[in-house]
Amino acid sequence: MEIKIGIASIAKSGAEYCGDSHSLVERRGGMTMILSDGHGNTAAAQQTSRWVTQRARSLVLEGKENDVVAKTVHDELYEMKDRKVACALTIFGVDAETESVAIGRSGQTPVYVWTEEYETVYDDEATALGMSRSVNPQTYELPLAQGMILVAVSEGVRVAGKKRGGAHFEEEKLWEIVRGNPAEDAAFIAKNILDYALALDQEQPSEDMTVAVLGVAPDKAENAGVGFLSASYPISVLEA
Repeated sequence: MEIKIGIASIAKSGAEYCGDSHSLVERRGGMTMILSDGHGNTAAAQQTSRWVTQRARSLVLEGKENDVVAKTVHDELYEMKDRKVACALTIFGVDAETESVAIGRSGQTPVYVWTEEYETVYDDEATALGMSRSVNPQTYELPLAQGMILVAVSEGVRVAGKKRGGAHFEEEKLWEIVRGNPAEDAAFIAKNILDYALALDQEQPSEDMTVAVLGVAPDKAENAGVGFLSASYPISVLEA
């Protein structure tokens, strides 16, 4: 099997900074995707989100489990920002040895999982990092299955349309996009979900939006042992 990851992101319309950040971590025996959503669109929100992502990344490289990563980042953020800053954190960690994927959630945005046998939403109550004295990260572990698709979104996607007076974000539309595309098209799925959210906001996002998709695709003989990674960023994001 091959792991495919696609991430599509855009800042709030007219905002100089984006409070969402993400990272991919290649580690021993696997790959981890990290998505953090700092509350707000200020420079401080961007700095917080990037700090959370990088701190989580370093802990993943140390071999820490998702719940330990979340609790450690929370404790440090709580003390550093004096309970005044919140940040959501979602982690997908693929382990080749156990052929499983570990999901970690801290915050109210859900994770969507689709396989040929079932589809489900993980949306148990989970507090964001940094604000409360304690944090209750939700963790799940699933066996890898060929064709499996996992989707994580930032809060801006979930509230798309609410400030425009028209249609609001509907999970069924997200499911339609996921069901209609194979796991190897993770990047295409992420872009289509983001495009759907942007359309609801009339192409002027009312909040930062990020969609992260992990797909489990079949191996291709011609690509045996070869890894690929590509990225596309607007200059404005790189300058921020």
